[in-house]
Amino acid sequence: MIDLTKKMAYIASSYNYQHDGISVYLENILFELSQLDSIAIDVYIKKSVKEKLINRIGKNHNLTGINFITLPDSFIFHITLINYYINIKKYALVFSPCLTPVLSIRNQSMKVIHDVTYKIFSKSLSSAQIAYKKLLFWLLNFDNYYGYISDATLNQIKQYTRLTKSNKPMMNLSNGIPFTTKEIFKNLSHEVEKKFYDSDITFLFVGSMNYHKGLDIAVEFVRLVSLRTDSKIIFNIAGKQTDEGKEIISNYKKNINFELNIHGYISDEDLYKLYSKSKYILCFSHSEGFGLPIVEAVSFKVFPLLSDLPVFRELTANSLFYYSHERKNMSEFIDNYFSIEGNFTENQYTKNQSDMIDRYNQMYSLSALKIHNIFAKKTSENRL
Repeated sequence: MIDLTKKMAYIASSYNYQHDGISVYLENILFELSQLDSIAIDVYIKKSVKEKLINRIGKNHNLTGINFITLPDSFIFHITLINYYINIKKYALVFSPCLTPVLSIRNQSMKVIHDVTYKIFSKSLSSAQIAYKKLLFWLLNFDNYYGYISDATLNQIKQYTRLTKSNKPMMNLSNGIPFTTKEIFKNLSHEVEKKFYDSDITFLFVGSMNYHKGLDIAVEFVRLVSLRTDSKIIFNIAGKQTDEGKEIISNYKKNINFELNIHGYISDEDLYKLYSKSKYILCFSHSEGFGLPIVEAVSFKVFPLLSDLPVFRELTANSLFYYSHERKNMSEFIDNYFSIEGNFTENQYTKNQSDMIDRYNQMYSLSALKIHNIFAKKTSENRL
C-alpha cells in the first residue's frame, strides 16, 4: 500500500514533444521508478507533452501512485510554478533528471548532470546558452545529492567544476537501453539480419546537425570512403536541423558523390527503421556525457565508428579504433574501417556489441533503484 503522504517530486519540465536524449532519459527513469513498490510521485510536466509522456510510459503499465501536475508551456510560468510548489509542499525528495532552474529550500533535492560540454566545446552554443548553462551549474550548489550519467561525466565534473569539493553524495545514474528500443526491435529483427546480405554500405548520423556533434567530420568520412569503393553508399542523417548543419551540407554539396538523405526530426519507429537498415553509425562528437544513439544502434547490430572521447571508450570498453580530433588521423581511421568492411558479423571487434548490450540492458532499472534508495532513506528519517 502506497503512503501518499511520503512523495517524490519528479521535475519533468524538460520533456519535449520532439524527442531528444534528455527526454529519453527522463521517461525511462520515470518508467522504472513507477514499477517499484511503495513510492508516490508528483510529476511536474508541461501541458503540451503530458499526454505523450503518459501514453509512452503507461502503455503496458498501471501508473498507480503517479500524479501528473500540469504546467503552462511558457518557460517563465512553468518554472515559477515548479519553484513555488516544491517549496510549499512536503517531499522526501525533489528529483530532477537533468539540470533545471529549480531551487528547493524546504526539501532535499537531487539533480543529474549529463555533461559539462559547454566548458569543453562551446562552438555550437550562443552566449545566452552558455550563460544559462552557468546558471544551472551554480544552482547545483543548493542541491543535496548529485547524479552523473557516466564515469566520463564524473571526470568532467572533477576537472571543470568545484562540486566534488562540497563532499555531497554523488552517484552514477547511467543511461541504458530504452524500453522503446527493446519493444520495437522485436518487430524489426528480420530487417536487422537482412541488411548483412545487402552489398550497399549504409551509414547513419543521429543527433543535432552541428559542429559539436561532428557532422562535418561524418560527411568528410563518407565522402572519402566513397572514393575508395565501388559499393553504393547511402548516408542517412536524422536529428535536429540547425543553421550549422545547413552550412556543413552546403560546403560539401559539390563534392557529394553518394546518396545523402536528410530526415530531420523523426519518430522512434522511423529512427529504429533506419537503425535496422544501417551497417554503421557515425559519432564524431567533440564532447559527450554519454552516447545514447550508440547504445541504441548497437542493439540493432549497427557498428559504431567513433571519435576518441573518454565516454565512447567507456561505452565500448576501449575495444575499437577511434578518430582523434587532435591528431586528425582520418587516413588511418579509414584504413581501419576498410579492414572490417564486408566482414562485419565476425570481425575482431564484434564481441564489443554483445558486451555493450549486456552492460546497459538493465541500467535504467539500476539507476532508478539508487534514486529509490535515497527516497526510502529520507522517508525513514522523516518518520523518526
